[in-house]
Formats: sequence, structure tokens, C-alpha cells
Amino acid sequence: MRARIEDPQKVVRLYQKEGWSIRRIAGEVGVSHAAVHRLLSSRRVERRPVGGPAGPTIAEERRQELLQAYQDGMPLHEMRAVFRVSDKTVKRLAEEAGLPARERGGPRVHDWEQIEQLHAQGWPSDAIAVLLGAAEGHVRHILRELGHGREVVELPDGEALKALYAELGSVAKVAARLGAARGRVRDGLVAAGLDIRVRPPKPGPGRPLPDGPTLLGLYERLGTLAAVAAELRIDRERVREGLVAAGWTPGRPPIPTREGRPLPEPAALAGLYGELGSVAKVAAELRVSRDRVREALEAAGVEVPERGLARAS
Repeated sequence: MRARIEDPQKVVRLYQKEGWSIRRIAGEVGVSHAAVHRLLSSRRVERRPVGGPAGPTIAEERRQELLQAYQDGMPLHEMRAVFRVSDKTVKRLAEEAGLPARERGGPRVHDWEQIEQLHAQGWPSDAIAVLLGAAEGHVRHILRELGHGREVVELPDGEALKALYAELGSVAKVAARLGAARGRVRDGLVAAGLDIRVRPPKPGPGRPLPDGPTLLGLYERLGTLAAVAAELRIDRERVREGLVAAGWTPGRPPIPTREGRPLPEPAALAGLYGELGSVAKVAAELRVSRDRVREALEAAGVEVPERGLARAS
């Protein structure tokens, strides 16, 4: 069953006089959009173009302000924000007022004489563009058309150029002094017989390597050059050079760098072994290697089973 509109005159008034949208009217009277459409069609109400109220719903004072802003060159995105209208509405009002349509991309700057005067006063193209509200590329194009392209700096003769290079020490500094491109300065120096090569970037000092024993200990703990390099955040070659300088031979086990934790007296070690019952548990308790515990126990005369054999109870 279709919803019934209780006050059809109100719907017509809201649409024609108040300029409400069909969606807003439907929400106001509590019916569907289709119901509002059917009512307006049955009453032969002339429909507005899609996109909002027609031009006459805009107050005349507001319309004149908008048209004046359009003539003054205000960008469309600013007009949307200031007047709360769409681009389509702005263009339609301008067309109705007989104003010329703007070129695509916004108003362009055609006052070439003013641009040339500003250029003669020393204004750069980007500053001229900001002052006149134009694109910098458009200003540069006009200046080129007027014959104001980039000036080519004349380089000094070969000997003078070499002397300047010897004084300043780099192509970049010579180019900055002359106001010329680096490539032209380099080519001029090469033509003058100077061997100019591209200098590799100077390597930074990098992170310092730890001392030799510490580096060897780190390698012994981590086991690979890659792991040490990642731990220190230093490239592998520097780590390798540091290890070799500390006495390490590539491909061989690392050289022990310290005696490790001290072991208790033989009697105390034998007592601990008797209490815990295995070399592994003694090593874990003392935080030393199993081999050192085994060797110390055997030196103390304690019979230690071979690896893999359980101790006799």
C-alpha cells in the first residue's frame, strides 16, 4: 500500500517556493522519494534541473557578489567555499550574465608587458607567478617568447679556468663562482688539458670496531661474520679485517680470548659433581663449558663416564 501525502499543497510549496530538494521533502513529510515524484508529476509541477535549485533562488545581492568575484578572477575552488555553490552553478550564472567562459585550468595571464617589466626589475619567474596569480611555467613561457631565455655565461680561457680550479679546488665551487653549469665548467677544464674525474663520495668514518679480543669473543659466541656484522651494524669486510688483525685465520675456529669463569677447588668441584650427578648439570650451575668441567674433574681424579653413558648410581 502506497504512503499517502496528507498535505500535497505543502509539498508543492516546499518544492516551488522554498526550493527544497525532493529528498528533503520526502524526509519532512515521511514518505518515499517516489511518492514525492508522483505527486509533483500529477500536479504538473515543472521540475528543476538535477543539481539543486535554479538560479532565481539565489538572492540578487549574492548573485552580484558571485559574478564580481568571477570577473576578478577568483578560482572556482575558492568560489565553491565562499559562496557554497557548485562549479556548474557558477558557470551557468556567468553564462546568463554574458561573461566570457574561462579557459580550462583557470584564468591565464596575458599582460606580457607587465611580466617583462617585473623581469627587468630583477623579479624571478616564480615570484612573478605568485604576484600575478599565474602558473610559473606560463610566466617562463612568456619570458622565453619575449627573448628572455637563460643567459649563457661565457667561460674564461683555459689557463684562467685552470687557475680558478686550482684556487677553489672543485668544479662545483668554480661553477658557483662563475654562475655557470657544472657540466660546462668540467668540459672547459677537460678541453684545457686538465684530467677531471668524478670523485667517489668520501666514505664516512662508520661505527668503530671493538678491540681485537672483544671482536674475537663476539665471533666465538655468534659463529659467523654475518651475525657479528649484524650485531655491530658494520659491514662484513670491516669485521673480517678486524678479526684477521686480531689473529683470526679465515676458515678456522676462532682463537679463545679468555680463560672464562674460574672453577672451584678440585674438592669443591668433586662435591658438586657428586651432588648434581652429571657434568652437564655442573656446567650449567657454574655457567662454564662441559669440557672444562670434565677436564677439571679428571685432573682431580674423579672418574667421569664417557659421553652418552649414564653415571653408575
